Amino acid sequence: MASQPDISVVIPVHNEEKCISALVLETCRILRGQLAFEIIVVDDASDDDTCDLLQQCMEAIPELRPLRHGKQAGQSRAIMTGVQAARAEIIVTMDGDG
Repeated sequence: MASQPDISVVIPVHNEEKCISALVLETCRILRGQLAFEIIVVDDASDDDTCDLLQQCMEAIPELRPLRHGKQAGQSRAIMTGVQAARAEIIVTMDGDG
């Protein structure tokens, strides 16, 4: 991965175990080879397997940067956490439920 991505994709999630892996993989598939990118998924204190699935995805997707809130703070705060962590000048947000 390039040290400075061209685009940062910020995805706030809460209890999205059913679709988060597919969403991250599809986002990566679309962007890979097009430009340098990072995918920042902010888990807003999910109490399902979302966090574990993101850790598993990291093995196959080095562009993935999962972050986690220790307690639920809401979608807006999750977006802000992701935006603050983003390294690219262009930042895109998308819903975690696909």
